[in-house]
Amino acid sequence: MQVSQIRKLQPKFTGFFKKLPPMGHPPSGVSFLSCILTSVSCFAILSLIWSITVDQPQAPNLSFTLALPRLDTLTIELTELRNRKGVVNIAVFNSSEGFPSDASKAVKSGSFPISELPLTIEFRELPYGCYAATVHHDENMDAQLNCNALGIPKEGIGFSGNPRIWKGVPLFQRAQFEFMPDHTIVSITMKYLLR
Repeated sequence: MQVSQIRKLQPKFTGFFKKLPPMGHPPSGVSFLSCILTSVSCFAILSLIWSITVDQPQAPNLSFTLALPRLDTLTIELTELRNRKGVVNIAVFNSSEGFPSDASKAVKSGSFPISELPLTIEFRELPYGCYAATVHHDENMDAQLNCNALGIPKEGIGFSGNPRIWKGVPLFQRAQFEFMPDHTIVSITMKYLLR
């Protein structure tokens, strides 16, 4: 922009500013007292806004990392197995769905050879929580619980919590245990209803 162009614009700006009242003087028709009250109220509002935004305690830092469930090894000790024939089928459930016979609904399951008496089985990387375990001593290795004509099992069975089973299969709640850092070992006593 050239100097001559700036000089042409200057009178326009000067004219604009000439229309404004001089600083410190209220516009015509407004009392000096109302200007002071308006200024004070504006100052009070600005102070209030400033105190809310500046003096407000800082919000806690809500950034966090996703906490994965703590994993540990569940140890199941099987006592009173009557022999080393066949395998033991174990299923660990975290709800009553499928308990006790549908191993496809279990969170951990497997068939294990009986290498020693008593037998110890480990399930690794299991999150802490509530579970119930079932055990079937499959002596003839046919992957089924063999029963007599009355439906009484011929093979050994067991449940966590070692509930009485004379009246039938226990509910999930009766076999439930809490798997946590100070409780990682569960002992199950095998029961043979027919000898």
